[in-house]
Amino acid sequence: MAVKFTPGGRKRGLAAVSLSFGLLLASWYLVHGDSAASARWTAPTGEVISGGKLVIDAGNAADGYFLASVPGGCGNKLKLRVTKDDSSMTYELNQDGVEEVFPLQLGSGDYEISLYENIAEKKFSQEGTVSLSVALSSEDAAFYVPNQYVNYNQASPVVAESDQVGGALAGKAAYDAIQGHVTTGYTYDYIKSVTTEPGGRPDIEGCVANHTGISQDLSATMVAMLRCQGIPAKLVVGYADDIYHAWTVAYVDGQELFFDPSLALDAIGMPKQYTAERCY
Repeated sequence: MAVKFTPGGRKRGLAAVSLSFGLLLASWYLVHGDSAASARWTAPTGEVISGGKLVIDAGNAADGYFLASVPGGCGNKLKLRVTKDDSSMTYELNQDGVEEVFPLQLGSGDYEISLYENIAEKKFSQEGTVSLSVALSSEDAAFYVPNQYVNYNQASPVVAESDQVGGALAGKAAYDAIQGHVTTGYTYDYIKSVTTEPGGRPDIEGCVANHTGISQDLSATMVAMLRCQGIPAKLVVGYADDIYHAWTVAYVDGQELFFDPSLALDAIGMPKQYTAERCY
């Protein structure tokens, strides 16, 4: 079910971009390395469950994620459907047999994970199913770690940038520093916004490299930075009024903090309503 709410507050204006940030980031990276101290990382465990062509590594399910693959690869397009109760999430799965990380963001309970293979132009065949009973270590466990949509690793530039901005801080101070950095250090990519088809995955690497992106890039980049500082954060996808859109929700010191980078960068007007369809 979609979640609707009406935003409050005022937009923050776009300040000048610091031209020296890249040099500062490079200097910090050389001194401190490539891993945020508070970050949590995903890893295979070897505890696999198979169902048809689908193989799931669920050894870290309590930490809010699982790994999925089709060993040996597949010549056809693949989709993965994750279902819990009446909710489901559908993803593309790579054809190369490489494990990918997917979140268990629907909470504790019984999951069904199904693989579908594109066997004709518009026809998919179910090629495997795995059932998981998940008891999360915390209900926000999935929002601490990378996944297919919020995609980064220890060597990703976003990790070093996050530590440069918020590594010496904690809690709300770290959140405010990262939010301010995205607002003043990034721009909205208007060209990409009219040349990109909706539904693609965020490009965190490109967004950090160029300090620009569309709503999903900017939001995923901010979420990655927050997670690197141990702050659970959601990439939320849905609609701002009737515009397909993405924004962030973070949990800091018992508060749920909403932030829309595109709104802060004056790329959209103040929506009357946000409608959340899914989160990662």
